[in-house]
Amino acid sequence: MIKALTLTKFRKVLDETMVFSEGLNLLRGPNESSKSTRIEAILFALYGSRTLRDSLAQCVTWGHKESELKVELVIEVDGTEYLIKRSKAGAEVIKDGQAFVTGQTEVTAFSSSLLGADAKIASSLMLADQSGLRGTLD
Repeated sequence: MIKALTLTKFRKVLDETMVFSEGLNLLRGPNESSKSTRIEAILFALYGSRTLRDSLAQCVTWGHKESELKVELVIEVDGTEYLIKRSKAGAEVIKDGQAFVTGQTEVTAFSSSLLGADAKIASSLMLADQSGLRGTLD
């Protein structure tokens, strides 16, 4: 379960935290209100820059440096809470207040193992239209 998502200088979002409630959560808003941006940020936190629609340089908020872009994701899996932090400088998973996994590649591998889906499958599922979703599930 996704518990919280914090974006810093990610696309149009300067600094914002979303807290999710238990159960089903709905992202709703007009065009250009950052719904897809938030889904993309979740993918970035879990799997890194290869899940981005554009390069990391194009995902940083206009007028800011790539080094300022950060995403933090709090998830709970099987009763254990993980804080996943990712930026250009690095990535880490924190569990029980301690760094548990560090490194871009290592965090991506951990996320794949934890969730049972690699970056390609996860991004296909999260950013698919109806016909694309059908193809991914097949």
